[in-house]
Amino acid sequence: MLSTAVALALCVAAFLWVLQPLFGKPVPLETPDARREIREAVSASLQEFRADLELGKIRPDDLQEIERHLRATSGERD
Repeated sequence: MLSTAVALALCVAAFLWVLQPLFGKPVPLETPDARREIREAVSASLQEFRADLELGKIRPDDLQEIERHLRATSGERD
């Protein structure tokens, strides 16, 4: 009986030790190249929209509005 209680206590302790990080303070994930990746994505999108402009799929004023929106939502400055 005592050995069963000790084994159960050890199992509960191990279970709680494994789950401990779930109950701690949240830590943000580090993404060192996030700003560079965002700039690259915005540049690629704008390049595609410029190609669409040349093909006549969008109007120049639409491209300007799209560019302002992309830069504003990505945190880039004009």
